Amino acid sequence: MDDLVWFLYARLDDDARAARSALGREWLFGAGWLIAEGPPGGSERPREVCEIADEPTGRYIARQNPARVLRGGAALKRIVDEYAETARRRDTAVGRIKERGERASQEDLDAWDRSQYQAGILEGPLRLLALTYADHPDYRDTWRP
Repeated sequence: MDDLVWFLYARLDDDARAARSALGREWLFGAGWLIAEGPPGGSERPREVCEIADEPTGRYIARQNPARVLRGGAALKRIVDEYAETARRRDTAVGRIKERGERASQEDLDAWDRSQYQAGILEGPLRLLALTYADHPDYRDTWRP
């Protein structure tokens, strides 16, 4: 699952980079026109306008503004972080159990059991999140839920 975690971090970082490049604009749609106002560009209020005849498409594009993409990515990254931390606790407990063998403490066994259970719960949502990027060349079919 480490590969899946790193794959998701990389994709979420890609999304955040793209969103940050368009940050600072106000995205509006009305009367068949998509308007992006504000920086980047340097002048006072540069404006880019694009005609979009299909109203649902225009409203959708305006709704997916960069600030929203960044908020969504940050929330999804917290889910990946939670899994990564749980997996780290599980692996640490496994290491202690292997090292101590028959002398493994109940605390180590409980830590492994708890983190193994939590990681199992979080693995499903990670696989579902990765489906968003199934068209990426680094996506692996073994990650499909």
